[in-house]
Amino acid sequence: MVGVSPAPDFREIKVGVMLKRSQGKSAFTKENYQRRVFVLDTSALRYFDGSEKERGDEKGSILVSEMLAVEPVEDGLLTGQKHAFQIAYTYEVDQSTIALYVVAPNEGARDSWITAIRTEALKHDAQLQEYYHRGILVEGIYNCCGRKMDMDGCQKASQRSASRFCRYKGLCRIPHLYKRPKARRLEA
Repeated sequence: MVGVSPAPDFREIKVGVMLKRSQGKSAFTKENYQRRVFVLDTSALRYFDGSEKERGDEKGSILVSEMLAVEPVEDGLLTGQKHAFQIAYTYEVDQSTIALYVVAPNEGARDSWITAIRTEALKHDAQLQEYYHRGILVEGIYNCCGRKMDMDGCQKASQRSASRFCRYKGLCRIPHLYKRPKARRLEA
């Protein structure tokens, strides 16, 4: 999602430089990593060319309300990278689920970004998945568990929204958790 306009109550929450893996939306995109300035604000996670002091062009953005997962990637499963995390979101062009992979400079930075992004996503009623893959998709198979692309995640997510049923088919494995309990009669 490129060029998401800031909300009227816009404010920056977190800024930092990390590596972004190419998203491979095309069969011809080569896997590579680009140094980007990431900015989490009140409506989106944005990434830019440049440095923290002198930001260049905005290269992309993801609305926090469209995020489906913000979780760590097991060290080594993302082409040998450590301190990586993933942001799964709904791609506005075709409504498919896309994963953005980001590599933080250290474990503390990764965990801090995950917490900040999740917190903002939940404020915007994002429907975070109950399960995710702690690895990446390689030739149609997840390298964490060997499951195919269309199968549910293998790892329980850290935090999710339970405010309503998931909007996306197949993402909620236990829908009864979202049902209201039956009313009980109080005996006098």
